[in-house]
Amino acid sequence: MGIATAALMEAELASLVLLQSSYRRVNLSLSHEDVIDVLIGWLDLVSFAAQADFGDGVSSKLEAYRGARCLAKALHCRFHTAFSSTGLSQTDDIEEELGALEARYDSWLQRSHLASLAGDHWAIGKLLFDVAADGADAIDDLCTGVAGLLESERGRALVGLRVSVLARRATMLTAALVMLFWRTLIGSQRAGLVRVAEGRSRLRRYEPALAGSRATLEDVEDLTRLTFSALVTDTGWIERPRVPYSFATTKAGVEIRVHRRDLQGIGVAPGRWVWVRGKAESEAGKRLVVAEFEGPGQHARTYWEDWLADEVRPAYDLYPKVIDMAWEYPQLGGRSDIADLVSRVASPIEADAA
Repeated sequence: MGIATAALMEAELASLVLLQSSYRRVNLSLSHEDVIDVLIGWLDLVSFAAQADFGDGVSSKLEAYRGARCLAKALHCRFHTAFSSTGLSQTDDIEEELGALEARYDSWLQRSHLASLAGDHWAIGKLLFDVAADGADAIDDLCTGVAGLLESERGRALVGLRVSVLARRATMLTAALVMLFWRTLIGSQRAGLVRVAEGRSRLRRYEPALAGSRATLEDVEDLTRLTFSALVTDTGWIERPRVPYSFATTKAGVEIRVHRRDLQGIGVAPGRWVWVRGKAESEAGKRLVVAEFEGPGQHARTYWEDWLADEVRPAYDLYPKVIDMAWEYPQLGGRSDIADLVSRVASPIEADAA
């Protein structure tokens, strides 16, 4: 287990450096072989901790969360770095490849649900390797392909946005599979997991396609609830007594506004496409979309993916600040570059795992 431990220490060290500096200061991407070694190391550690845990799993839960966060950081950094690469050729059939990978993600969700229904830690471990190793390679290639596209090309069918969303979802699922693996090793936790899976037969919320959102607010009345997508041109924060807010101006001339939340603090940045659900408003002749708030906790009793996202939030938050938005990875070296990850791993594991 020496190689696995070395790779694990490298990943944790990179994560600590990341939280204090920036991606561009250090190579944070683990190779396929490194990921395999880290997976083996963490699963061995989680298994050992679970075998020594004769209670309800509390003492080994922290180790599982640490493993989940370590893997999530490594994958997030890998995908973000690939998405920000330059001078690389683009993929010819990127929309077709993206559609195939989106369907593949759904199959991973299905497999995780079936394995949880059976309480089968071997099946969960096998899926973890499939997602974090082979699946991650495919997503990495897709991120690299998108990096070679112009802003306008990324906006066509919102491929850049969809790739970013898919990559983060796969990262969340990887972290969640570590927690599922731990649950299946503890008798009481395994029984609880089976009950959870039995109560959530719907895999995930199939919202309208991101590409089906509005590109303008022409002929839209105020207070109309809608989805909107555009290219961000600037971001900022307005401090005011009652309701401070952050904003993102867009190339479409519409301002996206979020009350009491900082868009820059979650990675929304100029030159990147965003999608938001909210209400149309007007102010001093300016058209706005005021974002709504919606996180996995609101749907965790119904949808399997939302339960997974809620379960793994101490390790990796798929919906930081629970803003009903999606955005492309920010450009590394630019504004808010590190915020996309920091906002997802800022919660102290020790407090949430207790």
